[in-house]
Amino acid sequence: WVMEGAAKLFETLYVGYRSNTYTYKQETVTELLTETKNLYDNESFTFGSSLETHAGINPPGTSNYNVASVAMAYLAYLSSYNKVLSPDLYALFHQKGFQTGFTEAFGMSATAFYSSMNAFFKSRSLAQVQAIAPRVSDLAILLATPDASNADESMLPAAPPSFRLLLRDARSRRDFLFHFRSHEHLEL
Repeated sequence: WVMEGAAKLFETLYVGYRSNTYTYKQETVTELLTETKNLYDNESFTFGSSLETHAGINPPGTSNYNVASVAMAYLAYLSSYNKVLSPDLYALFHQKGFQTGFTEAFGMSATAFYSSMNAFFKSRSLAQVQAIAPRVSDLAILLATPDASNADESMLPAAPPSFRLLLRDARSRRDFLFHFRSHEHLEL
């Protein structure tokens, strides 16, 4: 659910954030939260370990990955969108295994997360559930700002050193583009 939920969530966030003329624009995060809240209220739905496989990711009556993307949105509500959509998360899961990696990344076990999510959706009103949808300002930061930390510098070994420094030192999208354009001679 993590990998497919993150893919669906990122697509939903990106399409919703960028103005476009895509005729078949999918639902918003708020609509996905509403659909999931309705599952909890009307279908006695429970999110849990049964959804950790591709076979279990599609509860009867739901769209393939909607519930998984809502789980990722809830996890982002508890932590951050940058954390739940980071490629480093998958490297951690690969390295340490899903259960250990999840606990290390989020400070709680996957089972504790399932309990938290189930309690949240069962006990909150629709308006409270919808309130966890990201704000436009959250999306602007997520979708427009490069990772300016040193954390991923080791993932750029093939890039020229000056480009690695550019990625590391840029503090905003505008800053990154300004510095990038002034170094157009760099080979990527």
